[in-house]
Amino acid sequence: MNNRIYGYIYIKNQNEVPYDDINMLMACNIDQRDIYIDSGNRSHLKALRDLILKQGDTLVIRNIEALGSNKRFVLDTIKSLYMKGIMVYFIENQELNSSKYIDDQMELIEQLLISKENARKRQGTINGMSQMPVNEYGVRVSTRTDKEIGRPAIKMPDNFIEVYTKWRNGYISTIDAVEMTGLKRSTFYNMVKEYEESIGESKII
Repeated sequence: MNNRIYGYIYIKNQNEVPYDDINMLMACNIDQRDIYIDSGNRSHLKALRDLILKQGDTLVIRNIEALGSNKRFVLDTIKSLYMKGIMVYFIENQELNSSKYIDDQMELIEQLLISKENARKRQGTINGMSQMPVNEYGVRVSTRTDKEIGRPAIKMPDNFIEVYTKWRNGYISTIDAVEMTGLKRSTFYNMVKEYEESIGESKII
């Protein structure tokens, strides 16, 4: 067994020098000559996986993102390394280093990848909606269907300010205020927050 420690870094821009990542790996007692840097097709990662790493070696990476965003590729790569007796150590994803069993660790890795994939999709949806035009009522409109998108804003009840004033001054309870405005408790609190922000007041509810 070699019992050598290797480091792997992936960069999007091949012209950048990832000093932070290099220093982070060298702090793990990895010789700089054993740190492989990729951009593009991950040829160095494939070489590490298929040719360089031997049983008993350890591959250290900053986080799961260094292996890519393709869930199947990441899982297949890590499983291939595990099956060869090669340890993968994540500096920032410490929860992935906790299990001694391959199946348990693979499950943790898959859960993390799914979570990150869902987060990217949500952010993509948010970014896409932010690019949509706004109509005269301040509601975003789909460029494809020309229809309003998103949840419509709840209109402030006509008696809200009157009820709010009584509630804030302690003349009525929250239950009374909710009943008088016809709002849900959570909606009432949200509307109070928005109203106080609009008039330059900020109070703890």
